[in-house]
Amino acid sequence: MSRESTLRSLRAAAVAVGRVLTDALVLALWVVLLALLFLATGWPRWGFYALLVLGIAAYVLVTAPWSGRGA
Repeated sequence: MSRESTLRSLRAAAVAVGRVLTDALVLALWVVLLALLFLATGWPRWGFYALLVLGIAAYVLVTAPWSGRGA
C-alpha cells in the first residue's frame, strides 16, 4: 500500500467515525428532549414512541442524501 492510499483510507475511516458519532449524538439528544418533554407534561407514552419514530425517520430522510450513494 502506498502512503497516499493509506492516508485516503485513514481519512475515510475518520469521516465514517465522525458520521456515526454525530448520528449517535443527534439521536441521543432527540430521545432526551422527548423524554423530558413527556415527563414534564404527562402526555401518553404512545405519543412519545410515535414522535420518537417519526423524528428518527425524518432524520434518516434528511441525512440520507449526504451519504453520496444512490441514483
